[in-house]
Amino acid sequence: MNTTIAVMQTIGIVLVVAGHSFYKNGDHPLCLWIYSFHMPLFFFVSGFLIRYNNDRKGIAPQGISLADTARRRARRLLAPYLIISTLVFVPKALMSALAVRPTELTPQAYLHSMLWPYDNPIGSFWFLPTLFLITITFTAYIRRYGNTLPLLLLLTAVNPFITISKSLPLNPDGALFFMPYLVAGYLCCERGWQHAVERKAAVLAPFALLVSLTSLYVCLKTGYNPTNILAATSGIIMCMTVGQWYEKRGCKFLNHLFGASYTIYIYSWFVQALCFQVIMRLADLPLLPTAIAATLLGIYVPLMVKRRFGGLAV
Repeated sequence: MNTTIAVMQTIGIVLVVAGHSFYKNGDHPLCLWIYSFHMPLFFFVSGFLIRYNNDRKGIAPQGISLADTARRRARRLLAPYLIISTLVFVPKALMSALAVRPTELTPQAYLHSMLWPYDNPIGSFWFLPTLFLITITFTAYIRRYGNTLPLLLLLTAVNPFITISKSLPLNPDGALFFMPYLVAGYLCCERGWQHAVERKAAVLAPFALLVSLTSLYVCLKTGYNPTNILAATSGIIMCMTVGQWYEKRGCKFLNHLFGASYTIYIYSWFVQALCFQVIMRLADLPLLPTAIAATLLGIYVPLMVKRRFGGLAV
């Protein structure tokens, strides 16, 4: 895998776990800054890898099998979504009094939690069916039209007007909101935009950070959605420059997390849920040490599971 993309993927999962560590404190500025770009970053990386893997296999856009893509993506994304969510549903419903998002133990509540991703027993699992929907839609597009730049321009233009209602089954509005980032990642790989970023990294890195923080400040003052196209794009560029710096300097300190992002994503919720119940309810520790502990445990316990039992492939 491209080292820069591997670093971006690793940064993304660390930020996801860190963001989830702010238990009931989602309005904390650091949490809001992380949320302003960490999920767009994951969709960007997913788009990059679609093109990267197809190029490596010598598959042209028009030669991609939609049926095969749907089958592989369903096995990788929807199967864990349905199986793990089902296993979690009953114990979570029974312990709803302790849950941040309680649920009822009824067939109707179970069906609702599967079809409405944001109401899933594991809140962060909304990403799985959303990525599936985006990937299938995008694959159908590139098979028919090939040229993705017009699609990116159109999606970017409408993005500021999209509000994720979280009230629609299968999250189509969320898919539309995040789709430009997947398309941008695909185009980045197709046209080598990462090389242009690398040439200007010394200027782009501090500028992207400044834009990201300024955007967050403006959003906090105006009530605008922190996850907007400007904040997300600057965050992605910032992470790309970090990845390129890491590769150019021959760094190794993140390498032990390469290839573990999906396993960490799937299993970190269990570790962190236990963490919050034990540390915050029993030990009554303040937010910062709890967040640090939940982040480290949420990363390294799933990593140990992966090394011991194999884990889930990325």
